[in-house]
Amino acid sequence: MSKFHVALVVHGGAGTIERSKMTPEREREYRSGIENALRAGSTILR
Repeated sequence: MSKFHVALVVHGGAGTIERSKMTPEREREYRSGIENALRAGSTILR
């Protein structure tokens, strides 16, 4: 079987949260959710 490379792209939303109104805690939670989605997708594709 040949090796292949994949790329995952996660859309971070549709602008419902303004960055200027995002607290540091909320941003950490937001980024953590995106990272979890990327890990899950990567696991599935392996």
